[in-house]
Amino acid sequence: MTNDARSQIKKKFKKFPTWAVVVIAILGLPSLLIGLSTSSSLGQFSLFWAAVWIALGVWRIVSYYKKPSDAEMDAWIKEDMENLPGTFMSLSYRPSKAP
Repeated sequence: MTNDARSQIKKKFKKFPTWAVVVIAILGLPSLLIGLSTSSSLGQFSLFWAAVWIALGVWRIVSYYKKPSDAEMDAWIKEDMENLPGTFMSLSYRPSKAP
């Protein structure tokens, strides 16, 4: 399994980023409204920050939904389970007999 696959497994179990919604709702939308209602340099400054906040929130939400599917997870687990005996043998592991 590659490091990319391992990082995707971590993504599978992360919680929804509520902070991204808060950033969009509290910082992005008011900045957008101020920017659109004002034609001065403050409006341009506000539009810039609205674009930054909304892009940050949307990027985080989109990256949340890029998770591996259940079929991919099953394939990775199967691959690791098939490689597991070879890993133990390379560590000189000798299973003991139960009494």
